[in-house]
Amino acid sequence: MNYKIKNIREEILNKKFRKDLRAGYDAYQVDVFFDTVLSYIRYLENEIENTDNISNNLKTENVVLKKQLEEIENKRFVAEHELSELKEDGYKNQKIIKDLSLWKTTYANSKNDKDK
Repeated sequence: MNYKIKNIREEILNKKFRKDLRAGYDAYQVDVFFDTVLSYIRYLENEIENTDNISNNLKTENVVLKKQLEEIENKRFVAEHELSELKEDGYKNQKIIKDLSLWKTTYANSKNDKDK
């Protein structure tokens, strides 16, 4: 707990006023005490406002970050799909190259056999 808050809370809880036998409590002491309480209330109101502002800023930032994350996840999904297609195309190309190589070897062998 904030040191200032704790001190003011203790002061409020433990405050004792002198009684004037003719008029009751000392008006000056009561005024000073309530000025302190009012000051503390203003402090708390400022703290609440600051906390609300921070909270609202963080909520706004969170919305922006969630949108950015969604965009990144969509890009990742597209990239993974494209990578999968490239791998598949690569395997197909390897088979074509292998088939062409076999065809070339077979064609060269058959040509050599004809030349003999």
